[in-house]
Amino acid sequence: MGTEGMAEDDLAIEHVFGNFHDYYTFNPEAERIRFLSPSLRSSLYHAFHKQKRVYYMDIGCNEGKLTKAVHKALKNPQTLAAPTTETTFSVDNICLLNEKLQKHHQNPEYVTIEDGGTGHRKHFIIHVFIANVFFGVGDGVSKKIAKAKAAGQALERLNSIEAAEIPTSATEIPVTEELAKTTTEEPMELYTIGIDVDPVLIDRAQSLVKNDTTLHFEVADVMLGGQLDEICKNHLENSECFDLISCFSITMWIHLNHGDAGLIAFLNLAASKTKHLLIEPQPWKCYKTAIRRLERLNHKIPASFRQIQIKQNVVQVIESHLNDLFPYKTSLGKTNWSRLVLLYSKEPLNSPPKAK
Repeated sequence: MGTEGMAEDDLAIEHVFGNFHDYYTFNPEAERIRFLSPSLRSSLYHAFHKQKRVYYMDIGCNEGKLTKAVHKALKNPQTLAAPTTETTFSVDNICLLNEKLQKHHQNPEYVTIEDGGTGHRKHFIIHVFIANVFFGVGDGVSKKIAKAKAAGQALERLNSIEAAEIPTSATEIPVTEELAKTTTEEPMELYTIGIDVDPVLIDRAQSLVKNDTTLHFEVADVMLGGQLDEICKNHLENSECFDLISCFSITMWIHLNHGDAGLIAFLNLAASKTKHLLIEPQPWKCYKTAIRRLERLNHKIPASFRQIQIKQNVVQVIESHLNDLFPYKTSLGKTNWSRLVLLYSKEPLNSPPKAK
């Protein structure tokens, strides 16, 4: 088989198991991190801070960028007051930029300077100009994503220009009593492990944390009998379960490859190993997209993909099942790709509403 055929075959495998090797180029970690709001991080900190060590596991960590970002956000409460210096990818940036420019009777001009990529994976680069002056650039697998990133950069630059025109004393961010209390606390001792079925992705993840003994990555498949128990045995000290487990965008791949029973078994397993579960389940439309992509690649659709019976109501089924396993549920909002992000808890965090 030639190199091109091998590349296409590898790409097809990514669409079977969801282990995309360029995932964060079109779903940047900042989009998920925004759900860890200051109030939520403060609640988690105060729930955990009395423990000698706090344990967090990210299932399906890919190349570890999001895992590392969550680890950093949770570990030190002082990050709650720190402004971000990264361009946050949000489709709202397009509207926000238009609104900001309306009062100046200006309109942004978006220019696509490159339409690259492959036949199966597009790539777009878009520049944004204001009054014929370059203000930002964005790239992504769709023009909408690239445009949103470019708009985000333009907003940052406009905000920095406006801030420079305001006296320094007026730009200071007021610190609330709650935040002031939080920022004086010592960083928690947090131990994080990210797992994924793909050894190439885990190699990339390990390269991010060569000198950090509190952040660990390893190859593991939680659907193989006993692997999650082995992880708990090897990594948890004086604790029977993790304090927090996250499952970002992986329920569909477990469901497609392990069937309806496998999905429920995974939810039961994850719930049994954590006090809090942060989960982003994929809706049915994502399943249809996954199958269409495999068809375009002329790749054989696995039999397990065709055999599932939980379909249009899959998110509702997941929510209902987790409601039975956790007494508390908090909806954190929706991603830019319209997926719910939910936090399930066995212990209350500032008395969140009970699951219904």
